[in-house]
Amino acid sequence: MSGESDERIQVERGDDLQVVIAEGDDEGERARAIERAIEGFAAACGLDQVSSLLVERFDASESFEPALLAASTPSLTGEPKAIVVECRSISEARAEEICGWLAKARSSGHHPGAVLVAISSERKLTAGVRKKLEGCNVRFEAPERPSHQELPAFVAALAGDFGLELTPEAAAFLGAAVGADVHAIRSALAQLADAYPLKVSERAVAGAERPDERSGRPDTRGERAVAGAERPDNRGGPSDKRSGRTAPRIGIGEVQAIFEPARHDPPWVLMSAIERGDAADAISSLEGFLDGGYHPLQVLAMLYTSCRRIAYLASAEGAHKEILASLNLAPGAKARISKLARRLGPARARLLVQRIADADLDLKGRSGLDSRAVIEKLVIGLCEICR
Repeated sequence: MSGESDERIQVERGDDLQVVIAEGDDEGERARAIERAIEGFAAACGLDQVSSLLVERFDASESFEPALLAASTPSLTGEPKAIVVECRSISEARAEEICGWLAKARSSGHHPGAVLVAISSERKLTAGVRKKLEGCNVRFEAPERPSHQELPAFVAALAGDFGLELTPEAAAFLGAAVGADVHAIRSALAQLADAYPLKVSERAVAGAERPDERSGRPDTRGERAVAGAERPDNRGGPSDKRSGRTAPRIGIGEVQAIFEPARHDPPWVLMSAIERGDAADAISSLEGFLDGGYHPLQVLAMLYTSCRRIAYLASAEGAHKEILASLNLAPGAKARISKLARRLGPARARLLVQRIADADLDLKGRSGLDSRAVIEKLVIGLCEICR
């Protein structure tokens, strides 16, 4: 094959080095953003499956150098590859390092083949660092969260992962009741599947969080299913191709029976009581959530988001102000968690997250306790830590 032909194939495969960054304190959203970037890169390289792509992973807590060296080294077969880099933050010095590497690699004429460098940063980048990286043609992969308009279609499509089909009215109601958080939606759909087993298609695999056979990672394809997921048969429900059975659709009345909004405190009231160490107020608020239709897993996800922020701030050392500024919270909420993080310190703040991780295992059956008892025990424990 001629050099000219080789060059054409390289260009068609996207030989120009690509760098994409997913940022933010939600580890799950960052992982899904990185996965989307890898899938898009593999498709651009003409690969039928992501499993055909060489993927190398690096922890860049100390230095980006090993990851960038790997990105500069051609694969043995000359095939495309992806370098996934995990880091806590990207400082101005690291941004300079990335931009310098990109400029050198692009101007040297020595191509390592088609390479994607996908960076996952726990902390949001400052405006100056982001602007500098964008000037070097670094792309930012935004977290996938359905808009208000997309939410009913998103819920309806994701229901297929649980062997369910919701009427449009039921999907809209569930979206309004649960919100746009993907984990909360999945928990609510799991609750529906448990409540209406006769309406679950036999084709539904026991868990919607089933591993992806290619990678062993959770299969999150349903979370990207606003427009393109495999859709249920609109004439009845999700059909089982093996058995021919079609499950009936779930209507709005059945969803309302479980998720009918009830009077309960706003979410911040529960967390505020925990932060004060007031177990009585916290349990009272928690009961309102549970009686109002919240699944314990939904409450767990809400608590995890808040406690994770506190743990990040408590262990931030010199970057406390930088992380606090990156949080998408009201000024009053920022001041409150900043004060708590400083008071708790790194060890006690990490204990909050550990207690939630333990409760997650208990909710999955480790302790044998009722799910309500597990979440009540967790809330009391969190209050004790915060006192």
